Amino acid sequence: MPFASIFKISGSLPSSLIILFTIYIIHILFQKNIQIKKIDILYLILFTLFQFISTTFYQGSYANFLSFILNVLFMKVCILSFSKYNNKTKILYNCTYIFSSAMGMSIIIADVFPGIPYIVSRDKQALLMSINRFSGLNADPNYYSQLVLVAVCLIIASLLLKMKKSSLILMFVCLFLIINGFRSISKSYALSIIVILATSLYYFRNSINFNSFNSKFKRILLSLVFINVGIISLIFIVKKLVIPVFQMRTETDDILTGRGDIWADYVELLFIKPEILLIGVGFSNDANILSQELGIYMAPHNIFLELLVGCGVFGLLLLLLLFRELFKYVKNTIKSPYFMLIIILLFTSFGLSLSSNDAFYILVPLIILFRIGVNSNEKTSDNYTHTS
Repeated sequence: MPFASIFKISGSLPSSLIILFTIYIIHILFQKNIQIKKIDILYLILFTLFQFISTTFYQGSYANFLSFILNVLFMKVCILSFSKYNNKTKILYNCTYIFSSAMGMSIIIADVFPGIPYIVSRDKQALLMSINRFSGLNADPNYYSQLVLVAVCLIIASLLLKMKKSSLILMFVCLFLIINGFRSISKSYALSIIVILATSLYYFRNSINFNSFNSKFKRILLSLVFINVGIISLIFIVKKLVIPVFQMRTETDDILTGRGDIWADYVELLFIKPEILLIGVGFSNDANILSQELGIYMAPHNIFLELLVGCGVFGLLLLLLLFRELFKYVKNTIKSPYFMLIIILLFTSFGLSLSSNDAFYILVPLIILFRIGVNSNEKTSDNYTHTS
């Protein structure tokens, strides 16, 4: 994922990850002999049909249409595959090691070879270099910062689950990633770090068995120390890191950096053409329709709004039915520290576009693995113990 953007064929074509997705789908369905339920096949066929009709009617791109359908199929196959794994703990820990290491490596490579992210995107190079925002190897600081947040969440959750192996190394990598994430000068990143810190403190507090302290005085004293450390940490991060980012980004722009106006334009579009709410305009065709109706060519910069306009209510309903397993897992994951990653994905989705976010299709299926330590029957030496 940290290297995904440098494999872009062009700005208008899908990432070469599509090739890897295809290989994975064929491998799982044919070699692993994992079958998709007939009802899910029906949902996928209906969703594909609706997308084809809307793409054709609104003269969208068939390349984007096929790419999106393949991504949806990839996510479904990943979910089926992950649910069959017995040792989910080991898989998720390996994901943490590999992804956080790759993210750190991509930052170092981007510093040593600053031109790599712009090999095929020279137009973006001029824009991003002019505003002096670091974007790693992802060609866009906002998507880069999201990947940093993902790595940080995975590391913190693993540490909270008392993973003993290489914990000091992971702590160092986590600190390195957090610091370099602020180089993106992203307001979303700054706010997300506060959310991660607050949720980390919550899960850390729950991992401590206060009842093990014999004296009530000791329990009260430990609670006071914990609260004070948490408040001081929050104040330090807000004062030294978050506020400076907002000051740098709001001197000439509004707090939403123009996204609020974009969202309002799309709401206006839905009022002008309410039929879009039925089956949508076709995935990644939203900016074209907005340009035709309001003379403004701009992506939604909001995954939820993008899916509503691109897929319509019927398409969204079919997607929800197709990925219904995820809701069961999300509900049962709240007590796990990995739930903070779900929070971050939802929060950052308000400012990013799905059509440019290759990592999203890989990250969402990981939710299947997040039930570690929550009434799990899986035996692991590194379980997280939740105490109320």
